[in-house]
Amino acid sequence: MSDKTLTQRDVTLSALAKMAERGLDYGSFFPMDFLKEIAGPWGDEDNFRYFIMGLTEILRERGFIFTSRELNNEGYRIPQQVENYHYTQHWHDSIDRSYDKIITVLSNMRRDQLTEIEQKRDENWLRLMRHERMMLRRASEAIELIRKTQPGLLKEDQEAVVVEGN
Repeated sequence: MSDKTLTQRDVTLSALAKMAERGLDYGSFFPMDFLKEIAGPWGDEDNFRYFIMGLTEILRERGFIFTSRELNNEGYRIPQQVENYHYTQHWHDSIDRSYDKIITVLSNMRRDQLTEIEQKRDENWLRLMRHERMMLRRASEAIELIRKTQPGLLKEDQEAVVVEGN
């Protein structure tokens, strides 16, 4: 197969094999030069970020985080297993910050150039985002209540059934 017919997925799977040869595990470090080399035609300035995005997604599906954080553009690493808690906690915290950004923008934007339907759409979206943020913030309380009253609801693939009188 020539470089011109290789898809991003082909290159990514080949790259994973080369990374495995080098030692693909928790704590692994991959220098930028190596990553650009194994990216093949996807290693150029315009496409490298897409290669990294695809690689990151596949590694995440295998239980790895792939990050360049605090590496000064020298490469990427797979954090130790013990670090995954902190990375995922940061991702969770960013959910709340994202809601805050959405709510701030929609609450403070001018609406003078929107149609009545667009204004209504935005108001409904703002209300939904406020409710979701509130639910996120109260999630631990809700989980505790569900554990006490209907613990089965927290099981995988369990459908919620409304119980009369509760």
